[in-house]
Amino acid sequence: MAQDDQLLFDGYLPQLQQAAQLMVAAPVQPQGNMGLQQVQASPGTPVRRSIATPQRNQRTPARAPQGLGKRRRPDPARRSPLSQEYPELDPWASPWTVEGSFSRPSNAGPDHFTRDLMTMVTQLTLRQEDLLLRMAQDTTHVWTMKNSQAGDSVVLQMYQEMVRWRQQQQADRTQLRQTLRGAVLLFLLQQIEERHQSLLGDPTKVAALKRKGWLSQGGDWHYMRWESQKEELTPDTQLATMSPTSFLQDLTEIRTFLELSPEGLLHKFQATRRLTGEMQGPIVTFLSEISLRHASGDDLFHILNRWCGLASLLIVGLQIKQARPRRHALATAVLTSALLNPSNLCYVNTFAVSYAWCLAACEGDLCSFLGRSWEAFRVLLQRSAKPFQLTGLLSWRILLQGWSDITSQHDAAEFADFVLGRLERILCFGTWEAWFVQGGQLVRKFDQGLNRHIQVTVSPGEQSLADCIGAWATQEAPTDLEDIHLRHTPLVYMLCSPPPPFLLLQIKRFGNSMAGTQKMFAPVCSEAGRAYFIPVRVNAATVTLRAYYLIAVIYHLGETTTSGHYKCILHRYVTGRWMSWVTDDGRTAAVATKADLQTAACNSYLAWMQHASDIPDETMSLT
Repeated sequence: MAQDDQLLFDGYLPQLQQAAQLMVAAPVQPQGNMGLQQVQASPGTPVRRSIATPQRNQRTPARAPQGLGKRRRPDPARRSPLSQEYPELDPWASPWTVEGSFSRPSNAGPDHFTRDLMTMVTQLTLRQEDLLLRMAQDTTHVWTMKNSQAGDSVVLQMYQEMVRWRQQQQADRTQLRQTLRGAVLLFLLQQIEERHQSLLGDPTKVAALKRKGWLSQGGDWHYMRWESQKEELTPDTQLATMSPTSFLQDLTEIRTFLELSPEGLLHKFQATRRLTGEMQGPIVTFLSEISLRHASGDDLFHILNRWCGLASLLIVGLQIKQARPRRHALATAVLTSALLNPSNLCYVNTFAVSYAWCLAACEGDLCSFLGRSWEAFRVLLQRSAKPFQLTGLLSWRILLQGWSDITSQHDAAEFADFVLGRLERILCFGTWEAWFVQGGQLVRKFDQGLNRHIQVTVSPGEQSLADCIGAWATQEAPTDLEDIHLRHTPLVYMLCSPPPPFLLLQIKRFGNSMAGTQKMFAPVCSEAGRAYFIPVRVNAATVTLRAYYLIAVIYHLGETTTSGHYKCILHRYVTGRWMSWVTDDGRTAAVATKADLQTAACNSYLAWMQHASDIPDETMSLT
């Protein structure tokens, strides 16, 4: 052995000797997780592990030997070879270049090539997932069946049919005429047909079905829809009914398709969880996938579409619906994110959460929309297993370059304006204009500007957010105008067409006086689900009112914007009603109480609003 190799760590020697003996006794190709170099071993020749050699005369604490086949935990302080050769590429090589003290993270971040590679892999994965979801809309249906422990449970009988099929497969598979998925589906169709004929043949049961609303007075099957207020299925009178004869014809046609094409027509009919003889839970969900290339695939797909919401399937506790393209639950991910606040970072956390909440309400490719800023908000749009600190992430350190003294409390409105100015594209980008109004017409432009955030004033006493927006939209011209004819002339402040899908309002609670900065605690009442109308100038003669919903409110607890604490209220329409959550540092969002909403009303500072696409624009009267 070389003289340098004799300076190996004392803790490594027993393990190296044992590894050499094992390799000599039974020379095999070492696995990658053993950390041994793949060399040709000959009898009597020890096999050495390739490790870093310490400097001479340098004592290194011995480590306890680990078992063979176990991977050692990598040294957190070790930097990548690329970062050692090119220090300027090391993301953690130098502290932040802006003011403020920032401790370097204990674990080294990935080099630029690895991070870019992971970004590209993520983008390709999302594109593939989107493609699969679009294909699922043409091939996939969701079957939801009620589960019960009774002996006549269809789910239990389907499990028993599956067991019989497997027993037949083991006994003599040549006698099988159907695949497992086809056999189970045919059995389900047989149960539907038998119960259908049994119910319609009994006048007493027919009368009961009519009282439930499943059958019309003429004896046809209704389509059902979920009524959230009553929390029950009710007949959908907007859709035509289906006669029992037509339903049985569809059922017979499906059975014919499956019997003639046992292999190529149905790619999948399977429960989302393993079927057993004692299924738990109130429902069991199945997924079916139909071949796109089969001659009968299109006909089968349209029949299943006709069965979506049909009451005749409820006789076996079944509901069918078409697959919907839901990539991932972005809103749920935002609610489950917990952001740490080691030093006055609440203004950063509340803005980040509220903007991510707006992004979660968007449709389309967020990665393409955000561009280079996608990585910063991606961490908020995916579920995190534990709390994390935004300023410890490289993407946020890059985004916030130029923001001074981040560890001190700041004005959340100023910070929002800074970040929105750094993003390539923003949800609330647009322009506003102020026009003089005379004789019910716009006569002359007074002012204009960008509307990263619109400032609305607060007056003493209780008021609504609609009152604040109305006070901003309709104002009087200044008394010191050079044109004396326009003094005291009404002004209309409005957005320019096309208006942005989101708006950020700043509620001006803070003012300067002889005693310093003073905060106005007058409550500004806002209501989730209420439409707030903003003027929009379509052309020189037309002004419309566009409806927006309130979806997030950042409120400030304290006397000044540079002290105190920031929290956020999030609103979202969920399962037929509006719900509200409150977010705070270090914990996931919780359902907002009445006290939380009252506190937010008296301290609201920033408000995010989303265009209410279900409410049409109205023409605004200028008289």
